[in-house]
Amino acid sequence: MSLLPPASVVRDHLNRIERSASFAKADRLRAFLRFVVEKTLAGEHDAIKEYTIALDVCGRDPSFDPKIDPIVRVDANRLRARLDAYYRLEGQEDRVRIQLRKGTYVPAITLAEPATRRRQGAALVVLPFVNLGPARDDESFAEGLTEELIHQLSRHPGLRVIARTSAFQYRGGAVDVRRIADNLGVGFVVEGSVRWAGDQIRVTVQLTEATGCSVCWSGAYERQLSHVFAVQDDICRNIAQALEIQLTDGASDAPRAAIAPRAHVEYLKGRHFWNRRTPDSLTQSLAHYRNALALDPEYAPAHCGIVDALLVQALNEQIEAADAISQARVHARRAIELTPNLAEALASAAAFKSVLEWDWVDADRLFRRALEINPGFSLGHYLHAIVNLAPRARWDEALIAMDRALELDPVSPVLQRDLGIVHYLRGDFREAERALHEAERLDPAFRGCLFWLGRTLAEQGRHDDALRMFQARWEEPGANTRVLASLVHTLAVMGRRSEALERLDQLQQQAAASRVPALNLAIAHLGLGHEDEAVTFLERAYADRAVPLYQVAVDPVYAPVRASARVRAILRGMNLDTVVATES
Repeated sequence: MSLLPPASVVRDHLNRIERSASFAKADRLRAFLRFVVEKTLAGEHDAIKEYTIALDVCGRDPSFDPKIDPIVRVDANRLRARLDAYYRLEGQEDRVRIQLRKGTYVPAITLAEPATRRRQGAALVVLPFVNLGPARDDESFAEGLTEELIHQLSRHPGLRVIARTSAFQYRGGAVDVRRIADNLGVGFVVEGSVRWAGDQIRVTVQLTEATGCSVCWSGAYERQLSHVFAVQDDICRNIAQALEIQLTDGASDAPRAAIAPRAHVEYLKGRHFWNRRTPDSLTQSLAHYRNALALDPEYAPAHCGIVDALLVQALNEQIEAADAISQARVHARRAIELTPNLAEALASAAAFKSVLEWDWVDADRLFRRALEINPGFSLGHYLHAIVNLAPRARWDEALIAMDRALELDPVSPVLQRDLGIVHYLRGDFREAERALHEAERLDPAFRGCLFWLGRTLAEQGRHDDALRMFQARWEEPGANTRVLASLVHTLAVMGRRSEALERLDQLQQQAAASRVPALNLAIAHLGLGHEDEAVTFLERAYADRAVPLYQVAVDPVYAPVRASARVRAILRGMNLDTVVATES
């Protein structure tokens, strides 16, 4: 049995963990780790109990009941995953090891053998390449090349690469390498520029070590467009050599020689518009993906792109679910046929199977396969949590997946907002509110939190505050009828029934003039206590295979009718009836 290392050595190591990128935005997990380590060093093992952790770390009051509130168990699982990530990357060379083994909250603190501490990886960000070309299309090519490098480098499991959303927060500004590296918790920064003219491209790139701002490697490429893949491969190879790591062989990629370069350019443009996520940009992205397939019908990433765009359109109810299903099924299957080991293809198919086919188990298998191939695929972790694990109340796994996504994409307000949604769905409204406010702090211009803050506040009985959130969102451009339905619901619950009925009339007038999703009408009627009408609209949403219905088994707003025989029949049809059985 190994002896406990000296307390001073352990505390130095603990300080290093707390300063690491893996724990940078995990305040409570840092407090959890500090609490159990300090109690262990003091020999107070009996004080490391679920109840004491709940009160001293999680802020619960003395009425805490672990049979009702699983917060400590959930956080312990998240802490285990964070520690694993830390020792896999930043802490590979650390002499001390802290483990939180399953079945106990008392940490195991040991000294690692030197052979287990060899350097295998690093953390870096690829900043958006600067477009030096005159045309607007050149901008999408520069962005697409950046995104391709991020994807390609992230496939190496020992290399932590910041995902696109966080990297692109620094687009267009002056580059302060030290500040960016500190904000993102990385040691290296990649910068570059692109000029595209006709069939010629010029790419310049450099890799900088952030602490000393020293250039580790730089290169310049002037090639024909047909050589764009060779340029990408060479950049990744040189970065790997500079960091003294060995990249994987790229087996998950489509065969390079078989891809038409112009098809790849159309695909990059498609991703550029998909990342904007507006109704018009999604339509534009689909057009570019289809252009790519017209040039090269066997280009798998373009098939994935079509699935992703259709999925977002269906989630936003911009298109009928039946249309999305018929098209997405074809492209999802074709992408996997062409590249069965492409993580992006597997994740796209998994998301489709989750929310459009309700085949949760096979979708889970595909997600896990995708993340086994590419553990650094932030979007894969995120989608697994949001569209597959959370709808089935797999809370521990969902939160760990969200943590991993945020570790790779640490300043994404969308991911932080959706972490709040996961907490809302699992009924931890205080944590939901905290995460949603953090998303607003990351980007004060981001308005995607108002609706979910309203839902979270309403579930806590803070109806005046919730009403202000819904009203603020309803007055903004682009608000959909889900917000109006939530206004009806909140006004009715507050006892302001006449106002609620006026808003319901407004909602019904919109339904007569244009399509209003049945799910939104269900929410409005639930607030008014019209449970039969609400269930009728839920049944209509089920018949329409409405994509937002995927949260029906866990969203608190549906709790009043979830035990009814008619709703249970819906859940059986969606293969979600076991979720309710677990809750009841």
